[in-house]
Amino acid sequence: SETVSYGIVRVDSKSSDTVAGVTVMKEVGGENNGVTVDGSPDTTYVSKTIPVAEWAQGAWGEYLGFPRTNAFYEDRLWWASSTNNPDTLWGSQSSKYENMEYSILGLDSDAIVAPILDSEVSQLQWMRGRRVMAVGAANSEYRFGATDIDKAVTPSDRKATQQTSYGSASVQPVILNNAIFFFQRQGHKLRAMKFDELSENFQADDATLLAN
Repeated sequence: SETVSYGIVRVDSKSSDTVAGVTVMKEVGGENNGVTVDGSPDTTYVSKTIPVAEWAQGAWGEYLGFPRTNAFYEDRLWWASSTNNPDTLWGSQSSKYENMEYSILGLDSDAIVAPILDSEVSQLQWMRGRRVMAVGAANSEYRFGATDIDKAVTPSDRKATQQTSYGSASVQPVILNNAIFFFQRQGHKLRAMKFDELSENFQADDATLLAN
């Protein structure tokens, strides 16, 4: 059966487009790192001296940047908006907040990578988990969750829907009386975002006068 294993290497040098010198930071294969198609543990151990043909670059790093915001939602730790992927959310495995791995089995508990598929790339500024998760971006605000809001978000069932187009400032919001208070893009207006159960959408009313 086909096997996928996980490890971490640091690229130290590059001799061609297909050959690089690396330092193994975390062994590939071995204890609880591999998953097979039929669900059996991977007992194959790939040593430091055996070449491996297929590698994937990590989503974050000094070159690609790190996420600018995070939040807890549905027993996952979520991160969003790196320098290289400003419109993407990453969710941990269920109940395993430091585990961002996924298997070829496509388990519902696997980690999640979810870009906001909008016509215009917009930097995500903040996230706040309620019944569904509210996401503030530089140009718009979104509702993020499963297609059916009564179900949990999974790698195969997640959707971002634009709610408003006010745009959010890069200031973390505050939750008060079931409302998410956030600053609009220019930072001059305060808005109160509430989830309407009837329409299953967020509304963001002007709350500037309440702040004066």
